[in-house]
Amino acid sequence: ITFNCDGKIMTVNPAAEAVLGLAREHVIEKGYEALFGSNNTVATLLGSAFVQKTETTRTECELIRQDGKNIWLGLTLSMLRNQAGTRIGSSLFLVDLTEQKTVQEQSELNKRLAMMGEISGWIAHEFRNYMGTIMGYTSLLSKEFERASPQYNMTRVIADELATMERLITDLLAYGKRPSLTLQRVLFSSLVEEVLEFFKTGSPDIQFSTAFEACEASIDSVLMRQAVSNLIRNGIQAMKGTNKEAILGVRI
Repeated sequence: ITFNCDGKIMTVNPAAEAVLGLAREHVIEKGYEALFGSNNTVATLLGSAFVQKTETTRTECELIRQDGKNIWLGLTLSMLRNQAGTRIGSSLFLVDLTEQKTVQEQSELNKRLAMMGEISGWIAHEFRNYMGTIMGYTSLLSKEFERASPQYNMTRVIADELATMERLITDLLAYGKRPSLTLQRVLFSSLVEEVLEFFKTGSPDIQFSTAFEACEASIDSVLMRQAVSNLIRNGIQAMKGTNKEAILGVRI
């Protein structure tokens, strides 16, 4: 885009038309405000450069086009002179940086999300340590009360809420993640028994009876432990307030 010494638009090439989303016939011989408006970074840059007669000015800025689309521009404003060295106007070179900025912003967002994931993992680990301590003392405390007493019921409420918090933390950390499998030979009955120990401690009013066949399998023990925990937890929640039984069968 070229301007005369008064800041009026003299020429607009097709590339500038495409970037700015306008037709040259609508802006020729008008002031630069016809292109960019009068209250934005570009207008401020041009106005200052025309007044101060700056030789070359470069900057990047965000611009809202007349059609409402947001774009990022790289701008270079240079003074135009004739062969005698007399100033005859200015030329403005535009580079559309929108796609580049989008990729850059996405990359920065991904880095921030990765950092947040690491911080969340650390916080979750610390929370689980505290929750495990509370759960242990709650279990010990519950044994001091009669099952029909209000105090016993209070300890059960605490244990239930801790179990809910554990599930929320696990679900939040797993959300949007594609887990990578770490397979190893595991005795499945031992894994299930480890999971049951947690529920036996947190749910002393529920009786668990188990029957296992000897079975080893190549599994990710962490993810399988989580899956079994979810199944048992769902069964316990479904039985609350009833004398029903829940049967969990797993075939590998």
